[in-house]
Amino acid sequence: MQSTSHLGFTLVAKAPDWKITVFRKDDKTFYSESLRELENTGLVSDFLFTRQERMVDPNHFRLSTMKFGNFDVDRLTSIESTIKALKLKPYGPPQIERIIYAVYKYPTNGGIPITFSSAHFGSDYISGISNKGRTEKFLDTTKISNVMVAPSMFLPPAGLKKAGSLREVVSGNSGRTETQDARVFWDR
Repeated sequence: MQSTSHLGFTLVAKAPDWKITVFRKDDKTFYSESLRELENTGLVSDFLFTRQERMVDPNHFRLSTMKFGNFDVDRLTSIESTIKALKLKPYGPPQIERIIYAVYKYPTNGGIPITFSSAHFGSDYISGISNKGRTEKFLDTTKISNVMVAPSMFLPPAGLKKAGSLREVVSGNSGRTETQDARVFWDR
């Protein structure tokens, strides 16, 4: 997984041990931990990204199957949410779903989520502005394809320095500096 957001980290894992390694090329840092540890803590605090239920209640969602490119995808819809997920079999082992859930904290329904959107029912936590009825896309995949990759894709680059924690690598030096700069607003 490669974060294309401002965070800019990369996460790799491979069979048979499924050890998780997160690294940054810009900071030249990495951190490794077991899949179980990642599942317990996630990449970021549950305070920042609320953990959603892994499996949705089938009584509250309508299930349909659709094509996404050449792939069959389950589409689950309710009054408030839409989830599209690629069935895990035959595309990968169960550890892939476990990693994706630990990272994103969005429903997987046992597959590989490719879309997750949900309607808001209250106000923005920070600003207090009403979000009622606004739908937000949290995950939106535009393309899926089968590709062969070299085993080296699942290894961090050589010459990286071990960081103190996984979250230190995820936030990066620039993220931590921005956070320090923002403290001036909270300290007054």
